[in-house]
Amino acid sequence: MIGILGLGASFPPDVRTNAWWPPEVVARWSANRPPLPVAPAAASEGVRRVVAAMSAQALDPFQGARERRVAPAEDSAIDLGERASRMAIERAGIDPAQIDLVLMFTVVPDVLLSNPAAILHHRLGLSPTCLALQTEAAAYSFLAQLALAEAMVAAGRARVALLVQASIATRFVAPDDPGSPLFGDGATAVIVGPVSRDRGIEATAHFTDGRYPDGLVMSVPGGCWFDQGRPLIHNKNPAQMREVFLSTADVCKDGIDAVLAKTAHTIDDVDFLCVFQGTPWLREVVHDYIGATGCRSVELFSQFGYMAAAMIPANLYLAEQQGVLRDDDLVVLTGGGTGVTYGATLLRWGR
Repeated sequence: MIGILGLGASFPPDVRTNAWWPPEVVARWSANRPPLPVAPAAASEGVRRVVAAMSAQALDPFQGARERRVAPAEDSAIDLGERASRMAIERAGIDPAQIDLVLMFTVVPDVLLSNPAAILHHRLGLSPTCLALQTEAAAYSFLAQLALAEAMVAAGRARVALLVQASIATRFVAPDDPGSPLFGDGATAVIVGPVSRDRGIEATAHFTDGRYPDGLVMSVPGGCWFDQGRPLIHNKNPAQMREVFLSTADVCKDGIDAVLAKTAHTIDDVDFLCVFQGTPWLREVVHDYIGATGCRSVELFSQFGYMAAAMIPANLYLAEQQGVLRDDDLVVLTGGGTGVTYGATLLRWGR
């Protein structure tokens, strides 16, 4: 079996609270609040639950975020990823020479046309025969990396894989943007390799829906990333972003249903449910929607904000640190990324 051998995380020490935003800016957000979504008559139960959650949060200009970490100007995504990687390697108890595959995702690479995974590979002193790749599936990148690493290790093409997810998004969001409080900086790293036969990854399910490419994007507003002006993370097409948001609960349910259907398990067998926390309400909505009332979980959005593909590994890291995630737990990981790709992974936790 192939599973997770160790986790690492790097969270910048600077904590930015909601008091950082000037009161006049916050007042402007409240005054210009967009109208609340209305569930169509034929809407699914998942859409109706999402609309109810969004309505309950509508009066909060910070949309459920209270704190987020902010990387210092001198730190790059690779710096954060390197710290998380060294921690993961140490916690996994492996020799770095065993790493034959590095997959790295960054919200914003320092430069284009230069592979950030290769830079990280060099810093860690890994073998020159180790394959190092940048992976891009937006916030779904970790679950995509995990599937690729499992296949490589299972096929004997790699002994151990290092998966890295890094976000320094706060410096690419306009501070007066109503969405700016949602973003946080941080990095996670995951070591994947052989585990005991009764643990590891049992099933995966992946889906793609390319109808919504223009929701959350990184570009010069009104143009492409290479046009004149400063590229920023922003909502390019509010209508598309609304459709993606409304479907989040259904997307998670689809992934969970599909991955459980590939095994003999039901939701009642699941001990820990890790829902991608792109919003503060999605975790509870999905738990209630699928009847996962007995599953343990950890809430992190309110303290760390949105860290893209690092959200699920950060959730696992914090849950393990807090003793909420334990050896032999049956775990489901589910979420999606703009573009859109989504799905779920089921695994038995532990080495």
